[in-house]
Amino acid sequence: MRSSSTVVKRSIKKKFKGISKLLKAADKFLEKFSIRRLKFGTIMEFLEKFNMQSSKEAMARVFKEIKEIIDDTKCRNPYEMTEDQLVNELTERGKDTKGSREQLVERLLKTDKSCPLLSFTMPKNVYCTFDSMCLGLECCINLKFALFVKVFKIWARFDPCATPHMLFSIGLDSYTYIVEIPANITFDGYEGELKSGFKLDILGGLDLTLRYSIFKDQNVTLATFGMGLCSFDDTDNCLVFVNLLDKAVLPVPTCMADGTLVWPKVDFKRLFTKEALYKKIKEQGKVAIQQVSAQLIDDFLKLLKLSKDMLNEDVPLPKPEKMTLGQITSELELRGLSTTGSRSELNGRLTQDDLTCANITLEKVHKNLSDISYYKLQKDCLRIDVWADIYVKILGYDFSKTLSAFIELDPCSFVLQIGFEKYIWTKVLLSYDWGTDEIAEISSNVKLVYSIDRDVKKGVFILKFGPVICFSPPADCILDGYLLTDVKIPIPQCRDFVFPGDGSFAGLLEKIGGKMTKEAFDLVLKKLDLHDVITSESCPAIPPSPVDCPAEIDVQKNLPVAVRDMVKCEQPANCWGIDCCLQLTFNIPLGDSTITKNIPFWFKLDPCDFFLDIGFGKKTLLKTHLLEYEFGKQQTLYLGSGNSPPVQIK
Repeated sequence: MRSSSTVVKRSIKKKFKGISKLLKAADKFLEKFSIRRLKFGTIMEFLEKFNMQSSKEAMARVFKEIKEIIDDTKCRNPYEMTEDQLVNELTERGKDTKGSREQLVERLLKTDKSCPLLSFTMPKNVYCTFDSMCLGLECCINLKFALFVKVFKIWARFDPCATPHMLFSIGLDSYTYIVEIPANITFDGYEGELKSGFKLDILGGLDLTLRYSIFKDQNVTLATFGMGLCSFDDTDNCLVFVNLLDKAVLPVPTCMADGTLVWPKVDFKRLFTKEALYKKIKEQGKVAIQQVSAQLIDDFLKLLKLSKDMLNEDVPLPKPEKMTLGQITSELELRGLSTTGSRSELNGRLTQDDLTCANITLEKVHKNLSDISYYKLQKDCLRIDVWADIYVKILGYDFSKTLSAFIELDPCSFVLQIGFEKYIWTKVLLSYDWGTDEIAEISSNVKLVYSIDRDVKKGVFILKFGPVICFSPPADCILDGYLLTDVKIPIPQCRDFVFPGDGSFAGLLEKIGGKMTKEAFDLVLKKLDLHDVITSESCPAIPPSPVDCPAEIDVQKNLPVAVRDMVKCEQPANCWGIDCCLQLTFNIPLGDSTITKNIPFWFKLDPCDFFLDIGFGKKTLLKTHLLEYEFGKQQTLYLGSGNSPPVQIK
C-alpha cells in the first residue's frame, strides 16, 4: 500500500510540473503576443481548420469594414503622431516597429526603395505606399507655410491596360482627376494644372494647386506630378510647391489577354535625350504660339469691334461633349450624380442637370445651334449662363474662341442684370415696362437682346434672351436673335426689400461696378421708402391758380433765393393752401451721372368741411379735422422708413 501511494504522489507531482511548465510557456507567449502582429490570414486559417464558418463570415465582414476605414484614413503629420499611431503606420508598411520615437519617425519618412524608378526623385517630406506593379503610389505629404504645417493625402496611378486609352489618375484626398493617354502616340506630351478647391484666406489668398506633365515614348512614360499652395490670382506665384514625382519612369507593358503583363526593356539614354529635345522644341514653340495667338486675338477683337479688356481671362465651363472622362466624372460626383454608364449617358446626364432647376427644365439647344452654343440654368432658377463657340479663319489659321453671356433676375431687389464677358449692365425693375423687347449694345457687332414679362396670375416671369454676334460687315452673323424664348421662371416669395449683393449699401455698389447709377439711386430711394416721394424727371403740370381768389399767396417771395427757381407753386381751386413741386437737378452721390428728380408737395385747407390735408409725392402725411387740430403746437411729420426716418417735416 505504501509503495502504491508513493507512485500516485509521484504521478501527481509530474502532472503539476507539466501544468506549471505549460502556464510558464503561456506567460512567455502573452509577453510576446501583440494584437498588432496578428495577421488576418492566420485567423482565417484557424477558423477554416476548425470549420467555424459563421465566425469566418463575420471576420470577413470585419476585415472589409477595417479596409474601408483604412482607405478613408486621413494623413497625419509624423511629428505629431502618438507612438501607437507611428507603430500602426509602420506595421501597415511592413517596417520595423522597434526603437525610440525619433527612430520611428525617421523610419516612417525614409524613402521606400522597392520601386526605384518612382522613388529616386522623391522629396524627403513624404511617406508613401507603392502598388505591387510600381505603377502607382499613395503618399502623405507635409506642406510647410509660414508657421503652419498641413498634411495631405495625395496619390497617382498609371493604368496602361485601360481601353480605349491608357489612364493616368491623380488625386488629392477625395478629389480625383483622370488624364487619358492615347496608346498610339509616339512623340507627344501632356501637361496641365488643376485647382483642388482647397483655399486658404491668408497671405493674400492661397489655392492648393496640382500640376502634372506626361511625356510618352514608344514603350515608356515619364511622369511629373506635384502640388503646392499658390496665389489665387497668379498660380505661377507659389508659396511652396513640391514635386511628388519628378520625371518618374513608368514602363508601358504589353497587356496580355490572360491579365499578365510583359515588361519592355527601356533605353534610358534615348528616353531622356528625346525628352530633352522635345522640351526644347516645345519651349521654342511656346514663344511662337504666344506671338501668333496674340495676333489672332487682336484680329478677332477687330472683327467684333471689341476691346481686349472686355474679355474674360477665365476659360468658360466646357460643354459635356468637350470634357475629358476625368472632368465629366469629377463634375458629376461634385453634383452628387451617378458616374456609371456609357460616355453618351454621362454627357446626357450632365446636360440634363444643366437644364434643370428646382421648378423648371429648359428645352435643349436647337439642333442648328447645338454645335456652337450651350446654356446652363442655375439651381435657384434666376440665372441663365450662355456660351457660344465662335470659329473663324484668321491669317490662314482656324481660330476659335468661347464667349459667354448671362441674364440674372433678382426680383426681391428689383434688379435685372445682363452680361457679356466682363461687360455687366444693371436695370432696375421699378416702374418697368414689362414685355418690352430691348437691346444692350456692347459694340456695333455684339449685342444682347432680351425681354422680361410677367404673368402675376400664374406667378411667373416670362423671359427671352440671346446674344447677337456678327462680323464686319454686320450682315455676316453667327448668332442673330433670341436663343431662349418663352422661358417661364416662377416668381419667388420675397420678404423685405434688400439691396442686391449682401444687402448693404457697399454690396450694392460692388454689384453695379463701384459707381452709383441712376437705376441704383432709385433702389436707394426704394430702400428708404422714398420712391413714392422723390419721383423721376420733371415736375408734372400744376393747374394755375384761380383768378378770383380773395387773397393771393406769393410763395416765391417767402422762399430762399437759392431754391426759388426750383419750386413752382399754385393755389388750389378753393384758393385755400398751396400746390407745389420742387424740381432738382444734381450729380448722383458716388457716381458721375446727373439726374433730375421732382418732389410734389401740398398744404390744403377746406374751411367748409374743416379739413387739413398735407402731403409729399404720392403720400398723404396728414389729413385731419381742424376741430381736432391743436393750433399753435409745433408737430413733426416723417417721411421714409427705418428707426430714424431720413426726412422730417416740421
